[in-house]
Amino acid sequence: MEAMLVAAVTATVSFAMIYFSNDCQPLGPDQSEDYPLQLFCADGQYNSMATAFFNTPERSVRSLFHNPPGRLFCACSIHQISVFTVHCVSAM
Repeated sequence: MEAMLVAAVTATVSFAMIYFSNDCQPLGPDQSEDYPLQLFCADGQYNSMATAFFNTPERSVRSLFHNPPGRLFCACSIHQISVFTVHCVSAM
């Protein structure tokens, strides 16, 4: 029962963070991300936080260190993801 509650809270907080962050980046011809997600963004844009959450951990880290600055993550996304991860790990 406790595991189901933790999973539900984690999923809810993750989607709320993605929904309330204004982190939409324009899709361009020099797009370096293979599978950008348009979650809660207008046409022609992708949500960088959703892309970080729903990619594999390896692809997210690779994008973080190998994409040009400002192309995938803004500073607020990195901060929110890292704080959320620390809270999840410390809650276990």
